[in-house]
Amino acid sequence: NILINLAGKSVNCRYNKKNRDRIISSRVDATRVLGKAIKMATRPPQLWVNTASATIYRSSNDRPNDEYNGEIREEKDMNMPYSFFDRCRRNMQKCTTALRHGKHSRAYEELDKDFSIKVCLEWEKAMNEITLPNTRRIIFRTAITLGRGGVMVPFLNLAKWGLGGRQGHGNQMFSWVHIQDVCAAIEWSYEHPETEGVYNLAAPNAIPNTAFMATLRRITGHKFGLPAYNWMLEMGSWLIGTETELILKSRWVYPARLLETGFRFRYANIEDALQNIVQQTPQSHYHLFLRTKVAANL
Repeated sequence: NILINLAGKSVNCRYNKKNRDRIISSRVDATRVLGKAIKMATRPPQLWVNTASATIYRSSNDRPNDEYNGEIREEKDMNMPYSFFDRCRRNMQKCTTALRHGKHSRAYEELDKDFSIKVCLEWEKAMNEITLPNTRRIIFRTAITLGRGGVMVPFLNLAKWGLGGRQGHGNQMFSWVHIQDVCAAIEWSYEHPETEGVYNLAAPNAIPNTAFMATLRRITGHKFGLPAYNWMLEMGSWLIGTETELILKSRWVYPARLLETGFRFRYANIEDALQNIVQQTPQSHYHLFLRTKVAANL
């Protein structure tokens, strides 16, 4: 009766060509294969739920993005400010691309576009491009998902070792959702046949990075946390093989349509969510410098 697609390579990696190709193909190809299978099925599922990413919206500090007025901008400088390392890497890529393909080539123009937005757009397009008259479709643009393990492990490590201060300038918004609410929203969509289309799956109360880290320190009992400046994050992300976008992009997402259906989040506030997660996560699970694959989407 229901098909749920959560497939996709972790974005907790460096965005080199190999990883970019795998990130896109693991999402887009899997979605297209499922769409074709549903179309050929003699008894297609009543509902097809596909996860997508709330990072599809621009970096936003001025207002939240909901399904009605959220801004989707492909330009990289509208989504993630260029760091020193970004500029160096971008200039090198532009030089090599100009030599190989020319400055007026499509490959050269693509360098100014945001990779994460490209992934999100192609991901959703893959689901919408096929006609399925007998199957209701829902796309959940999911925020960073918090639960036992996953993205919480590095955050807990930072707090434990006195590094749980603000990250970057600390004003970037942090949209999140508890894993239990993700499961509840999927179940809700199945039980309510009037639901269809795109929904933001994020807790209604996003907070700045500074407030998130302060709440985490308080709940874990660590009063002190050194801040991490942009250059420190750039060096650290390079050492462990990931990207600073996962921390520094301002993600401010509001679940307007989901709330309109009557859905209520069990964990609407970050303090309740973190209390629940920390209680379930023994300190023996924290490991300094442990590289953990992020359970969240882009």
